[in-house]
Amino acid sequence: MEVGDLAKDVFLYVWFRNKIVEELPALSVDPILEAFVEKLRNVILVETYVTRLPWVKFLRRHSNRMISSPTLYAKYVIFACYLVNKHYKDGFECFLRVVALVAEFALYAKAKGHPEFTQVSNDIFDAFYAKELKEKFKKQGDWQKFKQYVQKRLSLEQSEEVNKAIDNDMPPSEILNNVLGMSPTKKPKLAGYCIDDINQKTVESHLQTLELVETIASVLDFQKATTEEKAVEMEQETVGSPDVSQGQVPATGKESVGESALSSDPPSTIKKAKMKLMEALADIPALTSLIRYVLSHQPEAKSESHQPEAKSESQQPKAKSESQ
Repeated sequence: MEVGDLAKDVFLYVWFRNKIVEELPALSVDPILEAFVEKLRNVILVETYVTRLPWVKFLRRHSNRMISSPTLYAKYVIFACYLVNKHYKDGFECFLRVVALVAEFALYAKAKGHPEFTQVSNDIFDAFYAKELKEKFKKQGDWQKFKQYVQKRLSLEQSEEVNKAIDNDMPPSEILNNVLGMSPTKKPKLAGYCIDDINQKTVESHLQTLELVETIASVLDFQKATTEEKAVEMEQETVGSPDVSQGQVPATGKESVGESALSSDPPSTIKKAKMKLMEALADIPALTSLIRYVLSHQPEAKSESHQPEAKSESQQPKAKSESQ
């Protein structure tokens, strides 16, 4: 198994702890790796908070454009990944930082009303890992060395307290300040860039970013409709409806069962429906891979074995008349 394959389990855990998905799926890894993956995902959970600090002004500056389409979202995430990759020479360190960054950007998009961008996080990371991280990681060492590296991580020691804070609904800013003891740095720099000063042109003209985004264009196009629907939904919520806001029933005076359920507790019902949808969408990559695997290993069957038995001429008119 490639270490990059662990990202899906890590991301799902981060989504679960941030209430994007309602249930935590079983680990999809070999049982011998389960204990290690549990440590890894706690490390990344903590480091999403740490990642937030240097990028917070960048995200505020570019958020409206970044979340306006899946393609633009991918450009901003991948550009940030390239800066991390350039700055950190250690393959293990770079891997952890990139996973945390991809997760944190998705959490920020969720906070801005676009949780659907979590659905492209796996694809973004997989593409970046295959092109930039895979060989860099292998040069750093084997699985055993990576396990030792994670075991020594400060964020692993901090994970118990962070999880307690999350369970107590402590805001992210308080987790950063009170649990992790961190505060924003002035003018954070990475790979020769002052992160706060990075402009739109720098991001959207970065050649390596554009080339990598193109490799996942089909995935991003598939997600586009969801993003557009979400934008319309948010606009409608902002504008509001006078009748609905005052609890009035439409002129027909009738409500379907679904409408009645929604009107009784709209935020709760819609939130649960969205979470269920996110869980279902999270399984799509795994199901697609399984289908491809089955099809590629299926022996070619004889054509006659798939042919249904032909009905006799006397049977066919009879069946037709009976159906009529």
